[in-house]
Order: sequence, then structure tokens, then C-alpha cells
Amino acid sequence: MKGRAPKSSWSAAELAILKHLVRLSVPHGVDYQRATFLLEGRTADEIKKRCACIRDLERRKERRRESAALEARARAQDAHSPKSVMAYASGGQLHPAVVWVSTTCDDIQPIEL
Repeated sequence: MKGRAPKSSWSAAELAILKHLVRLSVPHGVDYQRATFLLEGRTADEIKKRCACIRDLERRKERRRESAALEARARAQDAHSPKSVMAYASGGQLHPAVVWVSTTCDDIQPIEL
């Protein structure tokens, strides 16, 4: 079984150029062969792999932002709902619409097996 290839190191300037190329070429895709003229010493395959990594990272970040926004919206809706268990006012008081009723033994029915 072959081992992994050594991890390539990219300078900040090279990464900035690639990120710019990826943003500019959204509908068409990056021409990796032409990008080799901008990044001397890099092959088209290396550029293609790094561009794929950049795109994947941006997609993951976007998904995280979207899911965080959805969770925040859901929490905000739940907090304003009078039926919410998490509807506490400041000072540890229950929401005014929630009424606390203590249970009694009459409330609990016997278990029938």
C-alpha cells in the first residue's frame, strides 16, 4: 500500500491568487493550465487540488453560517412562544403565560399491566 504524498506548502500570496481566481471563475471554473502561468513552479494538478480545497472550505463555512442562523431563529421563536419550556423571564421567574400546578397523587393513575 502506498503512503500519502507529502503535504505541499502554499505561500499566502499563492493562496490569495487562487482564492481570487476561484471567486472570479464561479460560472465557468478555473482554467488550471492557464493558472500555471500565474503560479510558477506549480502544476495544473496541484492548482486543481488546492482550488478544490478552497471551494470545499468555503462551502463548509457557508453551511455552518446557515445552520447557525437557522438555530438562532428557532431559539428566538421558541423563546417568545408562551408554550415554551425555555420561556423564562429575567430573575428566574416563569413566563406569565405559564402557570405552575403541583401534582397530587390523584393525578397519577395506577399502572395496568
